[in-house]
Amino acid sequence: MISILKKYKLAVLFLSLAVVVVVYIILYKRPISEAPTTSPTPAQTNLPLRLLSKSPSEEEVHSAVTVVPIVFVFNRNINPDLIEYSVSPEWETKVKFDPLAPSQFSIIPIYGWEENTEYLIKISKVISTDGQTLEGPVETSFTRLFTQEDLLKFED
Repeated sequence: MISILKKYKLAVLFLSLAVVVVVYIILYKRPISEAPTTSPTPAQTNLPLRLLSKSPSEEEVHSAVTVVPIVFVFNRNINPDLIEYSVSPEWETKVKFDPLAPSQFSIIPIYGWEENTEYLIKISKVISTDGQTLEGPVETSFTRLFTQEDLLKFED
């Protein structure tokens, strides 16, 4: 048996890898249709497109982590290709959209938010998947802080 394994080592490795991939697909991959969603309720979809919440909701974000996503949740599923926004002061960011949560998106800084800097995010355009347009711009501001007191909390 060992001589066969030595002779066909590459074939055995390839077959083992194929078995592992098949088992992974069977056990861990679910079709998107079976995945849970956070779609708006029917009562929410009868209303015009509007912002339901923003996270974090505080104006001061105390965090040692510089890459804190700012999450916006709407009352309708949104089209991720039809989002326009600006960040002031100008900062390199990207939009992250999760198909399993189609009524929300996150704005994430590429290099992290600077400490003790106030940011203003203005969402000027959002269009839902059914063609509803956000009425007027949405603005939110926050400051990422990391103080000496915050440092003491992390040392405990």
